[in-house]
Amino acid sequence: MSFIQPGKRSFATIGVPAEVLLGVALPRLERQAQYTRVLEKGGRGAAAMRSWLRQAADCIITLARPAAAFMSVESRAVPGGLRIADRVTLRGGDLSRDVARGGMVTAYLMTLDYTQKQAFELLEGDYGAHHVQSDLGGEVLFALGRHVHRLMRETNPSSRLRRVPVQAHGHCGQRRFWDPESVQALLSVFDDVNHGVTVTDTGCFQPLNSLLGLTIHTPAD
Repeated sequence: MSFIQPGKRSFATIGVPAEVLLGVALPRLERQAQYTRVLEKGGRGAAAMRSWLRQAADCIITLARPAAAFMSVESRAVPGGLRIADRVTLRGGDLSRDVARGGMVTAYLMTLDYTQKQAFELLEGDYGAHHVQSDLGGEVLFALGRHVHRLMRETNPSSRLRRVPVQAHGHCGQRRFWDPESVQALLSVFDDVNHGVTVTDTGCFQPLNSLLGLTIHTPAD
């Protein structure tokens, strides 16, 4: 597999076995406070939790096909921000400066490629196991992101990599950078290679465990 190279128009995909990502994601989930508290207490509660964790992991191994796609996109400075693929405008002078310094913008789309309906059915309607599966799926998705972005940094050691994730809903008190229309506009960059990731009118991804965003490669100082 060959990754995007700065300065070249290109496209790349990578698939990672769910088992590999679970090796990272499962311990991270178990270290979260709500899980640690139950597991360390022992007894029936801990046994039930470990059973749910096993079911969740088996569910993800059965259903998930973790994959990431990267596509270089044209970008240009506009007043107060950066225009991406002539579809989306990001506000922020620092982004424009990165591109002016020779930065290359790449869009990325990552997904585990299964629906929560599929998971619920496989888990035979067990709400506890399904809830744990949802939490574990999120950790697996983030493990996929860390894995492929690490490979990108290793492939381009002379560049500085900056991630700009899509965030349809801002944190309390913070300005929202993305709205559902902008998310859909950026997602459309992948129309020719997108195998089913969509976005709802409220900005939620379907399948739920999907990520969309941008990376900016700039020459290392």
